[in-house]
Amino acid sequence: MSTSKLLKAFNNYSNDCIRFKLIFDESDLKDENERVLNENNQILNSNNNMTKPNGVDRAKQPFKPEFSHQIFGDDENIFGYRNLRIDYYLAPGSLDAYIGLNYKEKVSPAKFDGIEADDVHAQFREFGCSPGFVTNIDTFCSDKLRRDVDFKPYGIKIHEYKLAAPSQQVFEIYKVDAECPEVGDKKFLDYIDNIQTMLVYYIETSNFIDTEDGNWSHYILYEKHKSQRYVTCGYVSVYHYYAFPDRTRARVSQMLILPNYQHQGHGSKLLESIYTDAHQRADIIDVVAESPSDEFIHLRDYVTSKMCMQLESFNSADALRKGFSGEMAKEALDKFKISKLQSRRCYEILRLAITNQNKPDEWRDFRLDLKKRFYLPFIRRTKYARNSAAASTAANADQQPP
Repeated sequence: MSTSKLLKAFNNYSNDCIRFKLIFDESDLKDENERVLNENNQILNSNNNMTKPNGVDRAKQPFKPEFSHQIFGDDENIFGYRNLRIDYYLAPGSLDAYIGLNYKEKVSPAKFDGIEADDVHAQFREFGCSPGFVTNIDTFCSDKLRRDVDFKPYGIKIHEYKLAAPSQQVFEIYKVDAECPEVGDKKFLDYIDNIQTMLVYYIETSNFIDTEDGNWSHYILYEKHKSQRYVTCGYVSVYHYYAFPDRTRARVSQMLILPNYQHQGHGSKLLESIYTDAHQRADIIDVVAESPSDEFIHLRDYVTSKMCMQLESFNSADALRKGFSGEMAKEALDKFKISKLQSRRCYEILRLAITNQNKPDEWRDFRLDLKKRFYLPFIRRTKYARNSAAASTAANADQQPP
């Protein structure tokens, strides 16, 4: 067999190799080892509808990344190991990490003409993943886990809610911005880097933010256990950029709910808290988003439509059938900092909800209303071109000699 064929067995798809797991105490490590032996193919993908056990049991389920190309290249390939498994253990509060390698065989340079295996730990360090991660499991237990028991949230609590029975889990949302004293603290900056690391694995174009820029705000979701222990569950970064003449816009940049906490409504709670917080600040014009993904667009549509249903201009079928109005845009902007473009989307969603598609007149009126929005840019462009042509013709006529 040729050398190239033999070496193929040492190629590994990095997204399948990495196994994240929140480790609450040392007993979780024993449980994980037993689980690996008995159920080697039970890793949960973040795209799955996770209907595993609720509460702490659910939080302890392992999960995979969706992306790792920024660390291991576009092919997301790790070379040099047969049956590689990367145990990426996280302390639940601080997200401090242990990264360990397990494999059946490592490529031998003596056997394959000096070909060496990839230095996986070096690749993680070079990219800046989980700053200060350890490779010794005893150090992780004696240092990272022991300190994590006393982990407390940073910033100011802006919202708290509880899941419905039977779980009754308590969740809290905290905000950290330039006005918080801990924003420049090294522990907090390392913590934000730990969170930003997780974004890299789930947002394709994610990158680390400039923590020295005071225009950033951080919204962090925590689960609060009865033992008063906190678990980091979700995160949103918001950038406040200048808006003429003396105000700002709150632009949602990155958002993540950890896979073990998805499909429970936390994303909508977190996003709604951002709109609520922005409403309390007179200097913010509205809340927008930077290059939103399809998933975020769906989430934002749900959250803002639910908020618009509370407004007088949106809450009656008669008002919706009259079409989108300036009053709707103004009320959504004044009450919830929803931009005009987004309030128009909310109107269309709510208008569709009250439209009987089995009645031809109602269904036609709805479609015609949508077409007005589609055609408006073309009408404006045609009008601008017509006016420009007329102005150009008039200018040329003035320049003609008598």
